Amino acid sequence: MSEQLIQLILFILIYIYNVCQLNYFNKLLTTRFSSRMMIIFLSLFLTLVSMFLITYKIFIPLTYFILSIVLYFSLRLCFTDLKSVIFIICINIVFQLVLTRDIVIGVSSLITNQSMYTLVQDKGNYMLSFCVSRIIVLFILFNFNKLLPLDVAKKILMNIPILKFTILVKGTLVILMLNSNYIDFYSANIKTTTIPLLMNRGIIALCYYFLLFTQIQQIKFKEVELNNKLISLQLEHQEELYKKRDHYAEILRTYNHDFKSVLTNISYFLDQGDIPKAQEILKTIDSDIKVIVTENQCYSNRLIVDVILNSLSERCKQANIEFNAECSIPDHLSLSDLSLSRIFGNLANNAYEACIKQDQHDERKITFKSYIKDDFFIIYTQNSFNGEIIIEHNRIRTTKQNKKQHGVGIESIKNIVESANGIALFDVNEEKNMFRFYIKIPLSHE
Repeated sequence: MSEQLIQLILFILIYIYNVCQLNYFNKLLTTRFSSRMMIIFLSLFLTLVSMFLITYKIFIPLTYFILSIVLYFSLRLCFTDLKSVIFIICINIVFQLVLTRDIVIGVSSLITNQSMYTLVQDKGNYMLSFCVSRIIVLFILFNFNKLLPLDVAKKILMNIPILKFTILVKGTLVILMLNSNYIDFYSANIKTTTIPLLMNRGIIALCYYFLLFTQIQQIKFKEVELNNKLISLQLEHQEELYKKRDHYAEILRTYNHDFKSVLTNISYFLDQGDIPKAQEILKTIDSDIKVIVTENQCYSNRLIVDVILNSLSERCKQANIEFNAECSIPDHLSLSDLSLSRIFGNLANNAYEACIKQDQHDERKITFKSYIKDDFFIIYTQNSFNGEIIIEHNRIRTTKQNKKQHGVGIESIKNIVESANGIALFDVNEEKNMFRFYIKIPLSHE
């Protein structure tokens, strides 16, 4: 096979690989630009960079280092996600490329009975090793979604502790592999270098998939734990509701029993001309009835949402924030109670945090509404804020010192909504200092 033909095949394979990777990232991450044009031009750019590094046989560790730097800044330019998310994606790509190429060269060395160094000195073999490794990585990529579904991948990328651990482990493995390349490729003894290298890469591959498996299990465990907490919270809230209802029912029975004597007392004071005393009795009755009516209101027909909104209502009362909510949740909804609670929980926390930053003399208010319209479930929230908000590339940036953690709530909402084929939008009215969040999710007809 001629060198030019191998170059052409390699160019096509790298381009297809880049297109597939970027299509996957387009679903996984938040893009800044038009998806189609971005994928075409960025794939071509990355392919040209890769071809230059491979064609001129740049020192392999340096090749992967340059490729990872170019890839990192390219993805940072095209996607708005956290730096740590982009970084782990780059490490993962380099990890797969290094691992598969090492295995290809090792197996080829055993088949041809040549040392790895001798094998890659031929430019055709050198480029062919990249061709075969790209084919293997493409096969992995096409089947990767079965192993790691998109929604689970998003949850892993949003989990900062898991992300930090993954960066540490995969980064260390990449450095170890590149370092061993530098040593092993110059040895002519196949038995003492190639076979141990293949065994080493096999162990590293097992470590990689074991790490991935533990991450998936950890996410599932956390979801089960959250579900259990939600059930426990629902039961506690339900028990509290029953106690309060029994308590207020007893008060109402007492009022009903004593109502005649209360009216007699009021009538007596009016006859005596003691109007202030009659008014005092009426005010006491009015105050007690208001407590019964307003305490623990039913804001939603779904218990877990009602728990969240009642908790928010209590916090708003303590902080003197006006709170209104009326949320109807349909039965046929493609969202679990856990996802629903995460949406309402994050919206509630964001709205409350925005309001408490305002001056106490300012008008502070929070409104929650949800309803069904044209086969869609609509969630609408509105809250006041202090006028200080930064929006970059349709994303909210914070002025807080802890920027890594802040903003994850809104991204979590968007990911949940998008997984249900819905949309999540926000709007800022700077004149009135009002922030609005709008969610639209199609109903499930199953």
